[in-house]
Amino acid sequence: MTTDLFREYYKVTIGGNWEHGCNILHRSMPGDEFARLNGLDPLAFKVALRAFNQNLLAKREARVRPGWMTKFSAPGTGSC
Repeated sequence: MTTDLFREYYKVTIGGNWEHGCNILHRSMPGDEFARLNGLDPLAFKVALRAFNQNLLAKREARVRPGWMTKFSAPGTGSC
């Protein structure tokens, strides 16, 4: 299966589908319905989608994580 198919499934665009040109993965229908509408075997699509998602997760885990917030509010300081 092609990357274009997964882009279509997750509504990813070259210009981004969110603020500042970023893409947020969004599914508008279940995978089996998407597969049928695109003439694909639902089970084969599910297997390919799982492999694709595992690849995405591996790339995400390789990123530098943002720092943790170390500040906290003490009681009675007027902070929420």
